[in-house]
Order: sequence, then structure tokens, then C-alpha cells
Amino acid sequence: MDSRIENEIAFGKALADRLRNNQSGLFDAGAIDYWEKPGAQQVRRQKRVERLRSLLAGADRCLEIGCGFGSWSAEVSDIVGHVDAIDVSPDIVELAKQRNVPNITFSARDVHDTGFPAETFDRVFCISVLHHLDMPRALAEIHRILKPGGMLVASEPNMLNPQVALERSTPMTRRMFGNSPDETAFVRWRLAKLLERHFSIEKMENFDFYHPVIGKIDPSGRLEKIVDFFERVPGLKEISGSIFIVCRKPDQAHAAEAA
Repeated sequence: MDSRIENEIAFGKALADRLRNNQSGLFDAGAIDYWEKPGAQQVRRQKRVERLRSLLAGADRCLEIGCGFGSWSAEVSDIVGHVDAIDVSPDIVELAKQRNVPNITFSARDVHDTGFPAETFDRVFCISVLHHLDMPRALAEIHRILKPGGMLVASEPNMLNPQVALERSTPMTRRMFGNSPDETAFVRWRLAKLLERHFSIEKMENFDFYHPVIGKIDPSGRLEKIVDFFERVPGLKEISGSIFIVCRKPDQAHAAEAA
């Protein structure tokens, strides 16, 4: 097992232990699950939920990689046939199973070598996960298990954002901000080069200026429209907090017809 996987398993165990010790209830742990924090973080979460649901609706079989405690899979379970949700951390997966959603199967698997048969999934999705991975290996495996014409949907932190760059730039700042040892972030055009080796890119969209601190200074949400405006300003949007990605595995039959 390589050091990256060992680090992620250890990081996941630490998170799971904190959640088990939480006194307010298993999934009321906003201080533990980054995306389930209250306030402004829920605005950021909802933006991702809306994008996911629009792209996954009606899919027969989906895979979430790096599922964590399972909240994203739960958000889309009512609009898809089945979700396989995987995480490298067995401790986290055991807690995620307690959601008891009938059409979600949680399992501990390594995304670099999932063990699923080739061409299994209509959609693969992940939120803030790709930057944890050995990208060449992970993308090759995602390509293998996607059906021809299948879609990869992801959201990733943007390394051009000043705060993201600060948080992910050194081992010390990663520890300070609660990140795992090997995670980093992407610059959009470098990420595009990696993706283009396996997929046709349909969308790479900069978004998300809604920093969690905004909720503390503007609990009414009046600044949300201003923040949304920033996402539409050329140049400025390049330093947004996140990048939203939609890629498709080429359908060889259709490609041959087009040729």
C-alpha cells in the first residue's frame, strides 16, 4: 500500500473517531463533516447539489468516489436507480452505512483499483476528491468503469484562489486548516490536460466566491447576489473558490459513425 493511501486511511479514521465521539448525534456533526456545517456553508453545498441533481437525474447506476459520510449520495438517491458509494477509509464507510438508504451501497474501496467490472456505471461523481488522488491512475480507472458515453461530474478547489493556495501550499498549512497530508488543488488548465487524456470535456466552470465567513457577517444572505455576480466577471472568476467539471467518456460507436 502506498503512502498516499495509508495517509488517507489514517485521516479518515481520525475523522470517524471524532464523529463517534460527537454528543449531538451521528450526522449532526457540522464541525466534523465540512459540507454539513450550518450557515453559509449550506449555500455552497446547495450550489453543488443543484448541479449534481441536474446531471445525474434518471441515471440507472452511479458511483460516488470518496463518499465520506455519504451526504452527497443521499442527496441524489431519489433521482437515480442505484448509487455505489466508495471511500478508502473503512471507518468512514461503516458510519456512512448507518444512513440506511435502500438504493445506496457503501463499500471501502480504492478508487485507483476499484474492483468493479469494466463499463459498469452511467455516472461517476465526486465533490472535492480528485485532488486527493494519484490522478493518472484514478482517471484511468474511472474511464475503465464508465460505460461508453458515461459522464464524470466533479467539483474541485481552485488553486488560483488565494485562500485555497494558502491552505494547500505546504504540509504545515495543510495541518493547520485540517486537510489531509497529500491533498492539493488544481489550476484549471492543468486539470484539463489530465482529463483530456481519457475524456471529452463538456464543461469546466469557475464558481463559488461564497466563503463561509460571509455567513457570519451577513446572516441574512443579502450578499449572495453580489457573490454570484463575481462568478460572471471575466478575469475575476478565475480566482473563484472552486471549479465544476463535466466530462464524458467517448462513445466509440458514435465516434466511428461520425468518422
